[in-house]
Amino acid sequence: MHSKIIKTQLAVVIHAEEEFDWTRNEFHKKNTQVSHVNEFSEFCLQLLSMGAALTIAVDYPFVADKNAQAVLLRLLKDYPNRVEIASQVHAWVTPPFFHDNKESEYHSYICNLTAEQEFAKIKSLSDFIELNLGVKPTTYLAGRYGIGKNTCNTLKKLGYNTDISLSPFADFTRQQGPDFTETTNQIFSQNGILRWPHTSGVISRSLLVTKWLNRRPQYIKKLLAHNPCLQLTRKLLGLKILRLSPEGVRLKDLKKLAHAQIESGYPNLIFSYHSPSLKQGLTPYVQTAQDLQSFKQETLEFLKWYQDTYDAQFICVQDFTG
Repeated sequence: MHSKIIKTQLAVVIHAEEEFDWTRNEFHKKNTQVSHVNEFSEFCLQLLSMGAALTIAVDYPFVADKNAQAVLLRLLKDYPNRVEIASQVHAWVTPPFFHDNKESEYHSYICNLTAEQEFAKIKSLSDFIELNLGVKPTTYLAGRYGIGKNTCNTLKKLGYNTDISLSPFADFTRQQGPDFTETTNQIFSQNGILRWPHTSGVISRSLLVTKWLNRRPQYIKKLLAHNPCLQLTRKLLGLKILRLSPEGVRLKDLKKLAHAQIESGYPNLIFSYHSPSLKQGLTPYVQTAQDLQSFKQETLEFLKWYQDTYDAQFICVQDFTG
């Protein structure tokens, strides 16, 4: 296969976080339960045993949990070159708190806080990670992909060098969040911070159309308009916008999306999921025992397929070489 000659790197990013009801959008600082630590630990070991490297983006409640701390410390000790601890700020559970016990949906996006408040929360989590895990994070993930105009300057001041908060093709403005509809999967630098987007993109029945759209996201909004002709066009093309994640995306589409990104000129990918998806009933993606089995199996199968097909290198985000 000609794509084997392309140098490709893949980072597995785990959003290690507390459990809350995704359907109710209740962003309460008391939502700190982490009951899935054992499931998280077991699957991390499975991934590592197959040769994967893990970037574990931890939020405040996850680090505060003593069982999670023990798991993370063990992973760092046993796999020092293949486990990275990144920070993930969920504004509603990260001190200092500015809005009583519950955040509005607007303030659940940390980019909607003032520059001073955003700085305080990122610093708080960074210091907490260093205190409890003995590592200083250099990779940052904004919870809910809430990256804003002040974030890169804050990250630079706090010693970060990489941000993975961009979510190509996604529009969170209905939830008062950011709009990434004109963002591609291109990796670039901004104010001294490497910006590596969470891999998302277009697939369709036509590789030519797929490549064209993945490079020109400004046309996606037009194609998604409520227009009968465009709806028919989308159906005929089999057009889908997906994230490279086992959450709600089946194995065949994960393969299509990875191939489409590489063919579109974006060979360095992020494969991601949320840690609560490793326990039945905690996220919308894993509600049944069958869901859980499929989630794990298809994750393992995708990673093996990707490595075999593209002779890919599994890396931590911090080890990206360009």
